[in-house]
Amino acid sequence: CERWCCTRTSAMGSNTKAANNKVQLAVSVLGGVQIPGFTAYHSSVMVNGEEFFFSDAGISADSNLSSHKNPQMPNNVPTIIDMGFSQYSGSQMRAALERYFRPGTYDLLRKNCNSFSDTAMFYLTHKRIDSKYRAMEKMGAQMQGM
Repeated sequence: CERWCCTRTSAMGSNTKAANNKVQLAVSVLGGVQIPGFTAYHSSVMVNGEEFFFSDAGISADSNLSSHKNPQMPNNVPTIIDMGFSQYSGSQMRAALERYFRPGTYDLLRKNCNSFSDTAMFYLTHKRIDSKYRAMEKMGAQMQGM
């Protein structure tokens, strides 16, 4: 495997770690945010089936996609996208990122669940989430200059 997150054991027998942690992106449409021509999303990252998400409480973990449960849209089921594998576990990712996503630092337009998912995904797989899921941050960045 030539990806950055993968390591190989050389013939010399060096100590390395395999990329064996399954990484997925969970995405659901947010209800209640109504802007013409704009769809707001909630996203979270799953590592080996455990969900990691960011809210005003900081980074949280859960095993049943609870952050995607929305009383305004009770039949909404999140879309799960396979993103690859990582050498890092979910707890390693959380430990590395929690100083940047502390409780009380959530901002709907500048530092939200999608900001976290994008950062976590890059940490885990060196991939970015689709830009359509980061529309709120883009809007916030544009508004900052006004």
